[in-house]
Amino acid sequence: MVRYKLLIRKGALRQLESIVDYIAQDRPQVAQLQADKILDTIQLLDEFPFMGPITRDPKLAKKNYRVLPVEEYLVLYLINEDEDTVIVERILSAKQYSYYL
Repeated sequence: MVRYKLLIRKGALRQLESIVDYIAQDRPQVAQLQADKILDTIQLLDEFPFMGPITRDPKLAKKNYRVLPVEEYLVLYLINEDEDTVIVERILSAKQYSYYL
């Protein structure tokens, strides 16, 4: 089985930092746990890149974007099969962006 390389875009990392900052306002002890949970789930994509379905958003579906739910958050990513790479493009709140599912 081929293991895929993981690439997390800078914008996605900034979104994750924003999520942590937002959670830390009310629940600082939970903030890092949530970040770890998101990152641990992303890490699964190196072995199981197709675990997230193609998004239902028509424009993104045409580009083969996939969505991976992680509790209250969504990880939007692409797979480059030629280079065996998973590219994490966005990390979003599922409450705000549920139409990706």
